[in-house]
Amino acid sequence: SYFTAVLPTPGPVQQADVLMTRSSDDPTETVLYAQGVKNGVEGTFVFPLALVEEGRYRAVLEMERVDTLQIFPTEKVHTRLSFEGVSVNNQVERPALSVSEMVLFFTGLSFLLFLFVYIRARVKKTTPLTPWVVTATGASFGACAVAFAAGRMFTAARQLTGWLPIAGALLGFFFVCFLYVVTHFGDFAWKAGAIALALGVLFCFANAPLQAPDEYTHFFRAYSVSRGKLGFDNTLDYPEDMDLLTQTFGGEFYNYIIIPGKGNALTEIQRYEAARKAGEQVERDYETHIQILLPYVASGLGVALARLFSSDPLLWMYAGRLMNVVLYVMAFTFALRRAKRYRLMVLLTGFWPLTIYTCSSFSYDALFHCLLLCLLGFLFSEASDRMTLLGMALCFGGMVSIKPTTLALLPIFFLLSDTGTRRKALPLGAGCGLVLYGLALGYAALFSNGMPGEELLPGVDVRAQVLYVLSHPVRYLMILLVDGYQNGFYLGNSGLFGWLDVKTVLTTILAPVLVVVVSFLEQPLSERKDRRRDFWASAVTVALFYAVVVTGFYCQCSTLGSTSILGVQARYFIPMLPCIGIVLVNGLARGKVSIQGEQTGKEELALWLCGATGLLAGAEIFLMYFLT
Repeated sequence: SYFTAVLPTPGPVQQADVLMTRSSDDPTETVLYAQGVKNGVEGTFVFPLALVEEGRYRAVLEMERVDTLQIFPTEKVHTRLSFEGVSVNNQVERPALSVSEMVLFFTGLSFLLFLFVYIRARVKKTTPLTPWVVTATGASFGACAVAFAAGRMFTAARQLTGWLPIAGALLGFFFVCFLYVVTHFGDFAWKAGAIALALGVLFCFANAPLQAPDEYTHFFRAYSVSRGKLGFDNTLDYPEDMDLLTQTFGGEFYNYIIIPGKGNALTEIQRYEAARKAGEQVERDYETHIQILLPYVASGLGVALARLFSSDPLLWMYAGRLMNVVLYVMAFTFALRRAKRYRLMVLLTGFWPLTIYTCSSFSYDALFHCLLLCLLGFLFSEASDRMTLLGMALCFGGMVSIKPTTLALLPIFFLLSDTGTRRKALPLGAGCGLVLYGLALGYAALFSNGMPGEELLPGVDVRAQVLYVLSHPVRYLMILLVDGYQNGFYLGNSGLFGWLDVKTVLTTILAPVLVVVVSFLEQPLSERKDRRRDFWASAVTVALFYAVVVTGFYCQCSTLGSTSILGVQARYFIPMLPCIGIVLVNGLARGKVSIQGEQTGKEELALWLCGATGLLAGAEIFLMYFLT
C-alpha cells in the first residue's frame, strides 16, 4: 500500500517534510516519490528522506513544479504526510487472513513435514524417501499451487467475455503438451534447454511491456544499436510511437493497475494500439544515458529484424526480448554440457525465476547472466586446457565490464579442481576483467556525444559516505547485518518483479526453498579435502560479494550515516546462488546427510522442480498483469 498527497495548486517546491513515527523493526525505505518537473524534465523523481528530528524526515526536492507526493509505508508504520494544507493521515491495518496466506501456510507446513520425516528416517538409518512421503509431499505442494492459480484465474475469468478465456485455456494446454514432448527426447542438457526456451518465451509475454527494472532505457539503447549507432549520442531522435509506448507503460505499471479505473496490461495494449493508429502525439519524457554496447547487440539485432517487417515499437520490444531469450538458452545449454561437477548448481542458477525474468527482458543483466552461466560451465568442467582458461577469463572479464563489482567474485576460481589451473585462472581472470572494464570506459569516453555524467540522489555524497564507512567500520557492519536481516538477505525477495511493485506470493516462498531442495539432491563428486576447499571458497565468495554490492549502494544511494541501504535488489545477488548451493552441498555432505538414489534420477527430479518453480513464477506474473 502507499499514500499519495495531491497538491491543489502545483508549484515550485524546495523541500518536503514527512512526519513519520517508525518502530525499531520497521524496514520502510526512507524515500519520497515526487511527480512534476525538475531541471526542465517532467517525470517521477526519487528523493531520500533524511532524519532532521524525532518523527520528522526531510527531502530536498528543488523542483520547478510538484503535482503529487508519494510514500510507500509498511503495515507497521503510522504515516502522516503534510504539505501546505494538504494532509493525508492513514493508519494501515492488517487485513484478515487471505486465501493466498492460507496457501502459503499449508505449503510451508508440507515442506516442514517432509523435512521432519526425512531427518527422522536418516537418524534411524532407514530409507529416507518412502513412496508415501513422496506422494504426500508432492500432493501437498501441487494442491496448494493449483488451488492458488485456479482461484486467481477463476476470479479474473468472471470479468472476461468473448474468446479470451478459451484462447488462454488452449494456449496453456499446448504449452504443457510442448513441455511434455520436448522433455522426452535428448540428454539432460537438451531437456533443460528446451524447458528454458519455453519458460523464457512465457516470461517474455507474461511480463507487461517495459516492466523489467529500467527497461525503457535499455529498450531505447537497443533501438539505437539496431540503427547502427554504436556510439552514445544524447541527441539521437527516437520515433514518436516509442514515446507513446513508454508513456502508456511507465515504471511501476502494476501499481497503476490496482488503482480503480485503470486497465490491466491487455487493456492498455489495446489502448496504445488505438492511439498509435490515430496518430496521437505525446510529449517526449524518456531517454537513455546508458554508455555500454555489448549487452545490447543481441536485443538490438532483434529490434533490427522486427523493424524490417513492422513499424510498431511494441513488436520491436517483443522481438528484442525474444532474441535475448535465444542467447540465454544457448548459454544455459552450453554450461550444462560443459559442467561435470555441481551441475545442479548450474541448473539452479539458470532456472532461478529472476534469472529467467532478466534474460527475457532488455536489461543488460541478460548478457551478464549468460556470461555467468558460461563461466560456471567452464569452472565445473574439470578441463585445464588453454581454451577453457581463455573462456573463463573472457566470461569473467565480460561480466566485470558490465558490472565492476563482479571483481568480488574472484574467490570463485578456487573452486577449480586443478591447482595449476587455479594459479593461472586467478590472475588471468582479474587481468582480463580490468582490461575489458578499462576498454569499456575508454570506448564510452571516445564515442559519447552530449551524454550527461552520473546523477546521484539529492543529499548523497559518495566521498563522504566512503569515509564514513571506513571511519565507522563496526557501526557500518551492524547496519549491513540489520539491513540484510530485515530484507531476508534479499533471497526473501526472489519473487519480487517489475519495478519492485510485483510481489508474487508463491514464488517468494518457494524460490528460497528450491535452493535447499536442489542442494539436497546435488551429489558432491570430489574428495573430502576438496569439498572443504569448495566450502570455504564459496562461503568467502558469498560474504565478499554481498558486502561489496551492498556497500556500493550504501555509498551511492543513501544519505550520510543513514541506517537504511537504498537501491539494493535481489537480482544483483544471482551470482551468489551457485556458491550458496555449494556451501549447503558440502555442509550436508560433511554431516552425512543426502538423499539416496542414482545421480541421474536426482538430476531429473531437480530439473522438474526448477522448471515447475519457473512455470509458477511466470504464471503468477501473467495473472498479476493481465488478469487483475
